[in-house]
Amino acid sequence: MPEPSRRLRLFLRCLAALLLGILLLAGAAMVYVQHNSVAITHTLLEDFTQRTGLHLHVRSIGLSWLPPAIQADDVRIRIKELDISVRTARLRPRLTALLQGRLELEYVALQNPVLSGSLPLPTLDLRKLGSAAGDYSGDTG
Repeated sequence: MPEPSRRLRLFLRCLAALLLGILLLAGAAMVYVQHNSVAITHTLLEDFTQRTGLHLHVRSIGLSWLPPAIQADDVRIRIKELDISVRTARLRPRLTALLQGRLELEYVALQNPVLSGSLPLPTLDLRKLGSAAGDYSGDTG
């Protein structure tokens, strides 16, 4: 069996070193996220509250790498008169958008969602709608 050329061996070694480096970086990132998950979660929740004005509370957040997904347990969102709670939320972002720095959700699953409170929507008076429709009926009498 012929021996591979020197260039091919050098290329394969470089490729193996590159793959090993990527695996080591991914492993280091996983270890960092798992050991600092409480601090990372706290920072993200504070940032979310400041940006949106919504009060968000999450008991725990878990990450999975393949496919990339987030699972949050005991989620509670408060908006003025509305309170939203979910036992478990599973979110899977679209990988191509995530690599471009955007967050687009491909999959969302909510377990036991509960909405309580009231929505600040204006009430609708049907009598006004009926009289407005009668004004434009086209009758000339």
